[in-house]
Amino acid sequence: CAVGRLCGADVVIVNTCGFLDSAKAESAWAALNKRFGFLSGVNRKIAEAKVEGGRAVFRLQAITSNSSEAQQLCAKLRVAGENCLIVR
Repeated sequence: CAVGRLCGADVVIVNTCGFLDSAKAESAWAALNKRFGFLSGVNRKIAEAKVEGGRAVFRLQAITSNSSEAQQLCAKLRVAGENCLIVR
């Protein structure tokens, strides 16, 4: 998969954080990659969503190839004190 592109029907997304602009989401991904070596090689997506009042929120998402990989990634993030949510 290319960065930011979903590939295959079995892809599972791990939401890590939400931001009010995409630049902050990009910066956060760089910081997470620097802090956690296990994110090296993990594809990411920044997904725009509209929330109450029509505001845009940019969700920082890690793309995994299956549920097991998503659960392992999320578990590692939680042990390190980060939040995550697995979505399909």
